[in-house]
Amino acid sequence: MQREKQDIDARIDALRAADTSRHRMTADEIQKTVASLGELIGILRKADPADKLELYRRLGLKLTYQNRTRAAVADFLPQPPVSVPIVSEGGLEPPRP
Repeated sequence: MQREKQDIDARIDALRAADTSRHRMTADEIQKTVASLGELIGILRKADPADKLELYRRLGLKLTYQNRTRAAVADFLPQPPVSVPIVSEGGLEPPRP
């Protein structure tokens, strides 16, 4: 299980390192992506629920079950790869006793 997670992390890192400009995917790229997602689905089926939760959280995936319609609604809201520093009004000095 840990090895599979490492493989997925390596794939994600490779995607991040790749050129980020938008381009149309080739049929081969689409096929490889679908195949790798199939592997991910298999991993998720076996994963501990706490691990799934952490993975979904990091991906920005939120699943909401609608009891009335008996359907799940998926929202994908990935966090931007930048941080926004927040500085308190007190400045950066450590608190004094």
